[in-house]
Amino acid sequence: MPNAALMIALLVADSVGGGTAEHRTGDECTDETFPNDLNSVQCKGLVKHAEVTDADGCRDLCCVAAGCLVWQWCPKGATSCEQESCWLGTSASDCATQKDDWEGAGRDSAPPVNGHVDPRNFTFDYLLPGFHFVPWPFDWMNDPNGPMYDPVHEKYHLFYQYKTPRNWGHAVSEDLVHWQQLPMALTRKNSYDSGGDWSGSATVLDNDDQTPVLTVSVNTNTVVFLAVPEDRSDPYLTNWIVPAYNPIYSSTTRDPTEIMKTTSGKYRIADGTSFGTELWETDSVESIFSDAWSKVGLLDDSCDWGFFECPDYYLLPGGLNGTTWVSKYSRSGDWYRTGSYDEANGKFIAFDDSATTLSQPAMYDSNPAFYASKTFLDPTGGGGGFGSPRRVLWSWLKLFKDSPESPGGWQGAQAVPRVVEAAGDRRSIKTYPIPELSQLRNTNAKISDAGLTFINESSVAVTFGRMLDIVATISFESATAFPGIQEGSSSLACGFKVLADPGDPNGEGTEVLVSTGTSNMHIVTVRSATRPSTPRGTDAGNSRFTQSTKRWSHSVSSDPTRLREALTVSLRVLVDSCIVESFVDEGVSTNTALPSPSSPSINAVYAIAAIVGDNSSSPGGSCTFTTLDVFPMNPFDYDTSLCVVNGCLN
Repeated sequence: MPNAALMIALLVADSVGGGTAEHRTGDECTDETFPNDLNSVQCKGLVKHAEVTDADGCRDLCCVAAGCLVWQWCPKGATSCEQESCWLGTSASDCATQKDDWEGAGRDSAPPVNGHVDPRNFTFDYLLPGFHFVPWPFDWMNDPNGPMYDPVHEKYHLFYQYKTPRNWGHAVSEDLVHWQQLPMALTRKNSYDSGGDWSGSATVLDNDDQTPVLTVSVNTNTVVFLAVPEDRSDPYLTNWIVPAYNPIYSSTTRDPTEIMKTTSGKYRIADGTSFGTELWETDSVESIFSDAWSKVGLLDDSCDWGFFECPDYYLLPGGLNGTTWVSKYSRSGDWYRTGSYDEANGKFIAFDDSATTLSQPAMYDSNPAFYASKTFLDPTGGGGGFGSPRRVLWSWLKLFKDSPESPGGWQGAQAVPRVVEAAGDRRSIKTYPIPELSQLRNTNAKISDAGLTFINESSVAVTFGRMLDIVATISFESATAFPGIQEGSSSLACGFKVLADPGDPNGEGTEVLVSTGTSNMHIVTVRSATRPSTPRGTDAGNSRFTQSTKRWSHSVSSDPTRLREALTVSLRVLVDSCIVESFVDEGVSTNTALPSPSSPSINAVYAIAAIVGDNSSSPGGSCTFTTLDVFPMNPFDYDTSLCVVNGCLN
């Protein structure tokens, strides 16, 4: 059977006029000749677009809508086809037309011998994000189950809810930016998880082998089980097994956390219930791998309605006296409280400070579509070095959750990984993009336009782009001129309109605006000039829809304890095709908008000033963009070859 290199050589030779391969629509490469070929079994939902025959046998080409993906080799006389090589064209038609199209329009090389494949096509699917993770093969994705760092092989892993019924997808990275796709880690192989492997977490234990462990729940909310790597020496931890001692405990619960070690050497797992966050315990690292778990009680019993989904519990970096803990849960958004931990009794005690709102839950992100988040402890500190450990946050973005899938067939994305730290009061939280994300910036194409000043509603075109990183500092004239967004008042807010109509600054687009409040608070308002058919994640109580302007608005306060002499706001906006993540004051306030631009040409960026609030009259005052930098962003490198080689199309 020809090897991959020979196959590629045949294709390349044919594309320049040599070789003997030719396109066929039947004849020798048919189901009658090869009863188990691509048309019948192996395409797995892909579309067969062409057959190629040569002296040695038949090759069938499977394609996805975005481009040709997998060559299969059928040797003469065989009854099945074996996968040999992978590559992409730019459209399905490129794959099935003339021989000189095999390199594909927009591709400047033949299929790579090493089999590296990036299946994304941003021309065909203009809504597909470039630097937010979306798994391939394209399908449904939701909760980030188990992010972790493997210190043995120095790789980051991301597990996530994938397909329906739910499995656990799996991808790996060396820097949390560029990703290699792996086949599914968990695929419902036991009686207790046959209906779905639901959310959970990942932990690297402190035993001699530094064993990675997945803690997993099931669709019936009845048991929790563990999975471990089949081969600890595999640098990618490709295959996972569920040992016979499972499940480790039974309860009306789901979404277990990572495994936490107590000061006395015991190990604990928290999980979600309809009463709050429940705590379970076992005596030793050895007994983790058994059913010798017992219930401690309710760790956080503040649940007053609904189910505590996807709980998370961790020590807040930079928190007050180094003893500030975070208890987080998901319920119409991702909510957290900070407090202390009574480890002996297994109790979280929320701060109760009448001078602040810290005794009340706060949101990680003001959009409820930022959901089911999960943190992990990164011992490297980022940047490839082993600095101070940091806490990194992942979250599901509910893209196309309640509407048809995207043009490329995917539903759901992950937010960019964020660093979690204590804010200025050392009790509340701020989150901001990991610094490594800046390596995707095209610094040679940076646009800078500082010094813009606005005194009334107006706009200035800045640039174009569907993948951007916008960083600005905005100064306001005075606090008294801007009462903030209050009932019956108005405020001059300044910021950006992105994914906007280049021919109409008042038309389609998503606005990210900041203004000052009465106590030097900063207010961020995110609103879209087009209403999605299904307003994904914009239907929470802190949102409102104004029929007259057809705009969704989110208003959230920045750090109420941060008083400053200079009325200056920092604003960072990440734009990625259909995702707009905004960070005010280095992440003290954040918002994620999920617009659906009507076409690829909706890609303009405007610096704008707008009157927001209930009063349409001008509030006076001015704002100035004291700094403004816009970086075009490159998509992250995405390699699916390991997924293909390990059978993710089977």
